[in-house]
Amino acid sequence: ESSPGNPRVIIPNWINGPSNCLGTFPSHDACCISECEPLLQRVEKQIAAPVASPSRIAEVVAAFVNPPSTSVSGLGELSPLLLQRLHAIAAVNDGMVPIYGRLFAQWMHIAFPRECPYPHLAGTTRPVNIYRFAHGTPEAYFAETSEMEEYAARRPRRDAPV
Repeated sequence: ESSPGNPRVIIPNWINGPSNCLGTFPSHDACCISECEPLLQRVEKQIAAPVASPSRIAEVVAAFVNPPSTSVSGLGELSPLLLQRLHAIAAVNDGMVPIYGRLFAQWMHIAFPRECPYPHLAGTTRPVNIYRFAHGTPEAYFAETSEMEEYAARRPRRDAPV
């Protein structure tokens, strides 16, 4: 997503995106269940405050021995990189980590990449509901066969997914 020469799909963003929602009513859509929500609920329940110290968050998340997650079997101990990023978030927030902020959501995506979506900066993406897409200008979103073949012929990337 961030490198034009190396396109990627962030799976939780795609699964939880508006393109996978059904516009059943004008006031709301029916979407896939987010696998990140149970993880966030556990953090919220244990922290019971809008902010927490990096050490408290690390303690709570590391205790996810049996998280309600399909791809993470339990962290037990956080990596130095995860701890460093928590402290970096706290450094710009008076020593505390706001658990409802975008930076913490990014941290959750790094800790649980298959469950938690990556929170893009506001205005940098334009997700579209499938029904609104159908009534708009869908031809703008289609690629020519030659363009698809060009992407398919590229060498596979060598770096691991984030």
